[in-house]
Amino acid sequence: MARDLEEEGCSERERENEGEREGKWGEWVEQWEEPKGAGVLILPRRRRRGGLAEVREAQRAIGPATVLAIGTATPPNCVYQADYPDYYFRVTKSEHLVGLKAKFKRMCDKSHIRKRYMHLTEEMLEENPSMCTFMAPSLSARRAIAVPLVPKLGKEAAEKAIREWGQPLSSITHLIFCSTSGVDLPGADFHLTKMLGLRPSAKRFMMYQQGCFTGGMVLRLAKDLAENNRGARVLVVCSENTVMTFHGPDESHLDSLVGQVLFGDGAAAVIIGADPDGSTERPLFQLVSASQTILPESEGAIGGQLLEAGLTFHLRKNVPILISKNIERALEEAFKPLGIHDWNSIFWVTHPGGPAILSMIEAKVKLNKERMRATRHVLSEYGNMSSACLFFILDEMRRRSSEDGHATTGEGMDWGVLFGFGPGLTVETIVLHSVPIASPHWVGKQKLKRRRMTRNHQTRAATKLEPEATLADDLLLEVAAKKTAAEIWSSLKARFVGADRVHAARLGTLRGEFELLCMVSDKSLDAFAGKISGMAARYAELGATLDDAAMARMRARGEHEAP
Repeated sequence: MARDLEEEGCSERERENEGEREGKWGEWVEQWEEPKGAGVLILPRRRRRGGLAEVREAQRAIGPATVLAIGTATPPNCVYQADYPDYYFRVTKSEHLVGLKAKFKRMCDKSHIRKRYMHLTEEMLEENPSMCTFMAPSLSARRAIAVPLVPKLGKEAAEKAIREWGQPLSSITHLIFCSTSGVDLPGADFHLTKMLGLRPSAKRFMMYQQGCFTGGMVLRLAKDLAENNRGARVLVVCSENTVMTFHGPDESHLDSLVGQVLFGDGAAAVIIGADPDGSTERPLFQLVSASQTILPESEGAIGGQLLEAGLTFHLRKNVPILISKNIERALEEAFKPLGIHDWNSIFWVTHPGGPAILSMIEAKVKLNKERMRATRHVLSEYGNMSSACLFFILDEMRRRSSEDGHATTGEGMDWGVLFGFGPGLTVETIVLHSVPIASPHWVGKQKLKRRRMTRNHQTRAATKLEPEATLADDLLLEVAAKKTAAEIWSSLKARFVGADRVHAARLGTLRGEFELLCMVSDKSLDAFAGKISGMAARYAELGATLDDAAMARMRARGEHEAP
């Protein structure tokens, strides 16, 4: 490099500066480090020396963002697609539209959906008839149902992911929440933070009204957060429902009917973090790269407007064509750095916008039917749950990969792709890397470890004393002789269960005495009242109370029996 500069007529000082930079680059190259990780792709990082570079180095994670846990949830109300046309036209009082109902039934039959879950029930719709009439003002009624539902269903999914992860809530540093229902302030992210008991300092991101591609978008954001904040653990929650999008049928708006055929309710959560602790965390998938693009000539292909009538849905017929026409370019750009061109050699996680989209993608890139198996299963069993779908598919893929005996979470393959499609028309593309499936021995060890942690926590809670309380000397000696928390707990339980039984027996005897209490003829009414007061004091000594009504009845009996 210095010789090239000399030939170009550069000054001696410029050549010296370039030589220093070249020397430092040599130091950086020599100090490439490649952390060890069994079966996990770790990208190497070079160390830099110096103030700002050193600070930035300390802030960043070493490896790529990783999915560490997945949780899903649905409302209890299950709707079978074969029965839905009759149900839908009955609850919307539209059975007189015989021709439209027949068309709707054909759409349901071709949807490849077997069942969906919906929070809205027939009783709710009867109480809110405006929601059943197309374009009738109903936003307030919808909001009253949807706003509390969004964080509640999200909490259920998040708790499942947190249980699988097995780490304390205090380790969650960021929360990303997305939904197409509700726009209240503060948002669902705030309410979920309170409901879960996350740290008040957890950094929150709330995304409303983004649509079906948001499942990919929140993973892209979580990847950036995890990789640029060393030690970060990001809880990502997508909670979707059809409260805002449910509408009665209208013969001039068939695109709205498509939404009534496809959409279902569901919530899903994942925990994302880089550099997982191999002793306590188990990676599921790694997020290698992420990109977003707007497809050409697609403006207005998918859209929606939040109106007084709720959230309306618009869909052009050429959406499957637009997506399939551009899918190969997205694949080539994403996998060119890896030298992959065989699309059947990777696993697929594709947003199930509808069966036509999936079929046209398969035809365009000549996919085997097995590649879309997890995606089609989620479409069949849950319908299109908007942003939550992709997490359901990841969960189905890792579960089925284990059940089928595959070596990795990606159906036995190393590399995979995740696609999100939505309004814009926007496409999210994420390159995934699978990990080896945990052996039964490892899973057993982790379950045992979690059980021990839970038992120890219960022991600490059970033996926690008030500041002024003390243990009796004999009990203290008995506890001190035990070696483990489990032995201490067993000893305390054995000792105090007997005491509880004695206490219950004494209380039962006292109740019997109270019921048999009567006034002796040679005693005064004041003496009888004194007996009742004394018995109330004995109740108090045993930690129970004699309510005023019982005492009043007994005094009345004494007055009646008095001579």
